[in-house]
Amino acid sequence: MADNGARQTRMIVPGDAEWPSGLEVMGADQPDRLFIRGDASLAELTEHSVAVVGSRASTAYGETVAIDLSVDLVRVGYGVASVGGFGIAAAAHRAAVAQGAPTVAVVVAGLDRLHPRANRPLYDSIVREGLLVSLSADGVLGSRRDLLASQGLLAALTQATVVVEAAARSGALHVADQARSFGRPVMAIPGPVTSAASSGTNRLIASGQADLVTSAEEVRARLTVGEVPGVETVVLRPGAGPAVGAWERVVAPSRPGSVEPDPHTRQVRHDIPLF
Repeated sequence: MADNGARQTRMIVPGDAEWPSGLEVMGADQPDRLFIRGDASLAELTEHSVAVVGSRASTAYGETVAIDLSVDLVRVGYGVASVGGFGIAAAAHRAAVAQGAPTVAVVVAGLDRLHPRANRPLYDSIVREGLLVSLSADGVLGSRRDLLASQGLLAALTQATVVVEAAARSGALHVADQARSFGRPVMAIPGPVTSAASSGTNRLIASGQADLVTSAEEVRARLTVGEVPGVETVVLRPGAGPAVGAWERVVAPSRPGSVEPDPHTRQVRHDIPLF
């Protein structure tokens, strides 16, 4: 990435306008600084967002589900966040980018050391409208400890976590564990019982550690339970400005129990490549 404009690393600290208040759920583990690339506000992009996570070694089934889910989450007004990298995370980010919607990638290393290198074009796309976020300063390669801390950060930044496809020892399960510990809703997409790649997600559902969901509408329904008529919520919708694909934040009345999107929110694309 060229180090100019949105591609320069900047640091934010608690008390800054764009510092997400939701990070308070981390208690003593709340970071004292975050490193960011992108011009958007981290607080605004994560205020109504969902973490879409899963295995790096994903299957075509898992990536297809991640793409469809992420496209539809955008359609019903939620931002998509994940961990960068390969597999389910890349599919989720790619789906949001293809819709012209901002997405947030929480990565492990310093933002000048982005990995995997094969994802550099995707990271470039993310930073144009969304954000890259790291606990590590430029020059830091990241460690196993940093990885676990980043997964916890993702769980705290978002309003819910959806595990799309995860094997028994997938790191995505740690994101789910952290989300539960923060009191955030955890959901999972069921997979074929014959697929080892879905053994972790199926176990989450069977053990009651995650709600079974199969669509963005079901995710939204779980997140809007208890909303009061007349209470305003902030959502994303395509902007009407000169920039094609620009998104703007708008205030709209809550509709408890309703999962039908505004038919004018956007045209949904399902032609996003898996690889």
